[in-house]
Amino acid sequence: MAILVTGCAGYVGAIASKLLLEAGYEVIGIDNLSRAKQNNLVDGIEFYQACISDEKILETIVAKHNIEAVLHFAAFIEVAESVEKPGLYKENNYIKTTVLVDKLIQLGIKNMIFSSTAAVYGLPIMDIALKEDAELKPINPYGENKLAVERYLELKSKEEDFKYIALRYFNVAGAYGDYGEAHEPESHIIPIALDALLGHREIFKLFGRDYNTADGTAVRDYVHVVDLCKAHIAALELFKSGKGINQAYNLGYNKGFSVLQIVRSIEKVTGQEIPLEYSDRRAGDPDHLVADNTKAIAAGFFKPERASIDRIIEDALKHRKKFHANR
Repeated sequence: MAILVTGCAGYVGAIASKLLLEAGYEVIGIDNLSRAKQNNLVDGIEFYQACISDEKILETIVAKHNIEAVLHFAAFIEVAESVEKPGLYKENNYIKTTVLVDKLIQLGIKNMIFSSTAAVYGLPIMDIALKEDAELKPINPYGENKLAVERYLELKSKEEDFKYIALRYFNVAGAYGDYGEAHEPESHIIPIALDALLGHREIFKLFGRDYNTADGTAVRDYVHVVDLCKAHIAALELFKSGKGINQAYNLGYNKGFSVLQIVRSIEKVTGQEIPLEYSDRRAGDPDHLVADNTKAIAAGFFKPERASIDRIIEDALKHRKKFHANR
């Protein structure tokens, strides 16, 4: 049986593809390479360069391969860009996904794991770990469209012979061998801080010192990309049992680190000081965003095996050095 991976050349999609192959699955990848590079494709997958809403390509894939399920990673992910270009994010992240889902249902593909986000929660008031039944009130088009897809999947699961699992990511970080974060431009804290440390940018700019947290900087839950991707693969088993499907799950470690703590952890791991500059906080950034992961762990598919922030930083550092050496 084969797994169709959308966004297979992206950060999470590539690592999930690699782990799927190692687990013995046949992997079919689709990516239009609009925001990823072909050299990030994993050897051993059968690759189609196309948009996920290309119905003819989807027909070809399903006719040629015995697709068991879809891991849907393809999306634009920049929150600030979503605010600047809301129409782009609605078209790419929501409308194209509805076309994909409808076509898969028509072709008899019944199972999808959807890459969702903690951005569906918006601005939590309490500094407690968020459960899946917390208020869903996204504050930007990125989160709004991810939530709209979740609701569309819920609707289709009631109308059609179709099953889904929505996995809400908190801050994905770390790397796996040759595969890691390589966004252009890079917007995630750990690779940006590592670049400042490695001399590939002059300074690491830290936004905000007036958050309602212990050290005044924003607190986030960082989850290792390998634990996250393995959760997708293990969650495929839920479709066979029929238990725990048509639901959303948080993927995080139930533990938060402030931005300043991340900086100090990198300095501890490397023995080097990061050039640091404080700037004003960005509008719309929550003070505290941490996952309650009880539900995913109880369902049996999420196992936090790399929950050490030092491990995340060490793996990210190895990849970041390779990334710059190969440019």
